[in-house]
Amino acid sequence: MAHSKPAKIAAMFHDAMSRFRRFQANALIALLAGGSLFTIAFDIDRFWPFSTYQMFALAAPRPALMSYWLVGVAADGRRISLMRNELLWPLDPARFTAGVRQLLPFPDRLQRALEDVLARYNRRVCEGDLPGPPLVEVRLSLAQWWLGGGPEPVRELSPDADTLVARARVAPAP
Repeated sequence: MAHSKPAKIAAMFHDAMSRFRRFQANALIALLAGGSLFTIAFDIDRFWPFSTYQMFALAAPRPALMSYWLVGVAADGRRISLMRNELLWPLDPARFTAGVRQLLPFPDRLQRALEDVLARYNRRVCEGDLPGPPLVEVRLSLAQWWLGGGPEPVRELSPDADTLVARARVAPAP
């Protein structure tokens, strides 16, 4: 009895893979497919092989620049950006942002750091090292600027949205 070519291939496959091995392969495929369907259906994203990949699930409505933003407030209400090298010394804006991220879990340390920034700024103004008025408050915000895709400059003192993270105020005179 002559075997056709597909029958020969099927026979070779059957010989090469035992029933138990086929069961294992099919069980693994079913586990991966079932796990993925389960996490998608119940919106669970804790288990990596079955996650819904939240990082890519939603597209940003428009590109945005987000950064921590340090602003001083003068007695007359004027806002003065403190995100310049000469005002943040010995830090620069990039190191300042990294430092803020490290201090965020420790609100008391963040508060002391902002009080120190306020005191150093006012001391330098009083000594004549910096032009401008003394500050009554320092505000740390998470600012967001929408980027329009064109060559427009970032408006330093007018972000499109900002969320106050912490503030330090000058202590009232006794």
